Amino acid sequence: MTTAQTTQSLDFDNLPLGEVVGPFHYDIPTDFNARRLPTVGVTDRACTIDDDGREIAEPSVLCGQHTWTLRRRFHWFGSVHAKCDIEYLQPVHVGTAIEVTSTVSEKYERRGGRYVVFLLETRRPDGVLACRVRNTMLLNFAEVNAARRATAAGTITAPVVAATAQETRETAPASIVAGPFPFERQPMIDFFGSDESVYGPHPSIHNEGDIAARIGLDDIIAPGRYGIGLMNGALLRLMGPSAFRGTRYDVSILNNLAPGMRAVATATARADEVGAFRFECRDEISGRALLSGSMQLGTGRHTAG
Repeated sequence: MTTAQTTQSLDFDNLPLGEVVGPFHYDIPTDFNARRLPTVGVTDRACTIDDDGREIAEPSVLCGQHTWTLRRRFHWFGSVHAKCDIEYLQPVHVGTAIEVTSTVSEKYERRGGRYVVFLLETRRPDGVLACRVRNTMLLNFAEVNAARRATAAGTITAPVVAATAQETRETAPASIVAGPFPFERQPMIDFFGSDESVYGPHPSIHNEGDIAARIGLDDIIAPGRYGIGLMNGALLRLMGPSAFRGTRYDVSILNNLAPGMRAVATATARADEVGAFRFECRDEISGRALLSGSMQLGTGRHTAG
């Protein structure tokens, strides 16, 4: 792993826009799904078997590589995930390699927050583009969080992560209600651990309570892709690997996903476009919105049954 002594500080004011980092190669271990799927409520791995008999990796593993790839070039501390725009083009399979390229795309300021946008592209061993992601990161979360705590009596509205999906139907419905899904500390750590099995160890606010405390959090929080992984679990049960050929997500992460929450996700079909859904996820206990967004199923979809 590179360190702050061998990398450049990711400084907002002097951000090298347009800089490309990578490509880097990673191996997805054969036991990846065995580690990953239980943390997102999927107990039967049969739903991950592709048409050729191979097992696809739960696709949210392709959504957060900036945490690792960009740290080969830069160092920073205390950021959180604010928004994620994903285009799943083709599944990737366990036991295979991927190639990841990251680009520093843009930056902007909003309500005291300093946001940095990264573009990620993941290719399969055959060179086929499997996934494009546009990740927006709140770089100065600790500063924004402290200001909001001071003015909102401890209510955190800064973005970090959320979403859920647990039980789905066997045919494509007009709406999907998933959950309530309990967010528990150890599964959150295990989810991040399955990412580490691909990209390498990374002590962070997602697996170390003392690190989370340094930016004003009460405990660890899950990474943004945990919520996306939960929704992916629902799509896998509903449609299998075909769900991840051409499907797009646009996700805004509205609140931290923390242990002790019970989340309910609702996806409602849009009347004006076939295969298009609007969705939201809320904490059943507090009523607080966790994430919202839209989803467009790709042409590779099929209806089970």
